[in-house]
Amino acid sequence: MRVRCPGPSRKNRAIDLMDEEYLKLVEARALRNAARNLVQSDVQLIREGVGERGLAERAFGRVYDSVADAAEGAREITGSPLRIAAVVGAVGVLWFARRPILRAFDTMVSAVREQAEPTEHYENDTELSAERPGHDPD
Repeated sequence: MRVRCPGPSRKNRAIDLMDEEYLKLVEARALRNAARNLVQSDVQLIREGVGERGLAERAFGRVYDSVADAAEGAREITGSPLRIAAVVGAVGVLWFARRPILRAFDTMVSAVREQAEPTEHYENDTELSAERPGHDPD
């Protein structure tokens, strides 16, 4: 006589494994659908935002925000509006005088380079190059 062991049979175990896989599949689909719905709602919000404000208005808004942040930072550094005006004025003067300043700088650099260069070039002068030791003109 055969005695059966209590517990799940092979067939029941296979069904249990299939049920687990099916539950994982259902959970994955639910997660996918939730992510898709979230992305679609974000896209819809972006489309509504684009429709409300035009490109020029957005660009101006970004520039305005940048200038406002710079002004706030300048106020924190300098402390008073009078100092901010002085700094902005100095920057403006330097901006409009940049070309003469750069020309003067270029002139100074050129003068330093000319002083650093040797005045005689042996390679261009055949008489002097012939007098150099170790130079064979032939």
